[in-house]
Amino acid sequence: MRLKKRKHHLKFISHAGLAGLSVLLVSCILNVQGDGPSGRHRPETEFEFHGATSVVSGGSHACAVMADRTVACWGDNRYGQLGNGTTASAESPVAVSSLSNVAALAAGEWHTCAVMKTGQVECWGANDQAQLANLSKRSSSTPLTTPVGPATQIAAGRSHTCARLINGAVVCWGDNRTSQTGVQRPSLARPSLPVVVPNITQAISVAAGEEHSCAVQEDGQLLCWGDNHFGQLGHGIQEHHSFPPLPVPIDGKARTVTAGRRHTCALLRDGTVECWGKGFEGQLGDGLGRDSLTPVRVLTAVSGGPEPLAQVRAITAGSQHTCALLENGKVYCWGSNHLGQLGRVQGQTATRAAFSGLTDVIAVSAGGWQTCAIRSSGTTTCFGGMKPYAPDETVEVPGPP
Repeated sequence: MRLKKRKHHLKFISHAGLAGLSVLLVSCILNVQGDGPSGRHRPETEFEFHGATSVVSGGSHACAVMADRTVACWGDNRYGQLGNGTTASAESPVAVSSLSNVAALAAGEWHTCAVMKTGQVECWGANDQAQLANLSKRSSSTPLTTPVGPATQIAAGRSHTCARLINGAVVCWGDNRTSQTGVQRPSLARPSLPVVVPNITQAISVAAGEEHSCAVQEDGQLLCWGDNHFGQLGHGIQEHHSFPPLPVPIDGKARTVTAGRRHTCALLRDGTVECWGKGFEGQLGDGLGRDSLTPVRVLTAVSGGPEPLAQVRAITAGSQHTCALLENGKVYCWGSNHLGQLGRVQGQTATRAAFSGLTDVIAVSAGGWQTCAIRSSGTTTCFGGMKPYAPDETVEVPGPP
């Protein structure tokens, strides 16, 4: 689609390949806007459809669990991460092949995983680092059953995957070059098949970043392991990688954790949020726009000065941005906004939590350069951009001039 300096609308009804999804009304809007005093322009893309109950965003694709417990995915599909038996990318949702009774989803950079109601785990997409839980290194465009389970939650990173089991243990597999799967990094960093992560016995939340992982214990303790080049493990020490999992000195007890590309955030039980790691794009939300080796409190600008973001229900981290769903249904985001992933927030970056313009939201998920949210009306809205790139590429969204 050619991008012009005016608003375009593309509306269509999609039937083919959407067995069990009924009829989806899809709307895609591209708009070029001025971006503050610099006069720079950036594309802002919005994508909407109906019928989802939960949504996850990956590096350049997204997936949703539908009301009938099937799954629909859209976006980049070069490694089969959409799961419909092809490698053709899709602008509108396509049904994942032979998948039903789904309880939870996770989307990594180029792979996707689902937890069934039975606790069985299925994965599809890229497998160059055994992120599908087998060592064949062959990608799969349809779901493959893994030897993991019974699981209750799944988390997908760049090229590794972690699952929380019904007994409270955490198992991880895939790329292990920084010990992110919970195995001591060998001299030659070989991919790992599913292994139980040590020191974690009563997990209630698990997260996977680009090359690091974290888990929250039932007692509110948060532990992280893996890559720590930018302090994303929160231990106060900058090092190449850290193993085994170590506690993060958060100011209180954690409820959940989310991991971005090189930063991490925790939702505390008092409804506030702390973040740490890489912060150049503002993804830590403390107003400073710099890295932090230890947790810092996320702030929001209000009349009279910044205050801690509070009454947060859920958090989610993308590549270089973070979003929070508040108890009142509003979504606040901070970090990189180069592709409009913060919604109606002005400027290339936001170093403090800013209102995205979304209200009446029941679920939100941040991916590579996009954010998707489900409204109480049943409409799923995604904004930002899905910028595809290959596993062997290193991509950084450019910073301010």
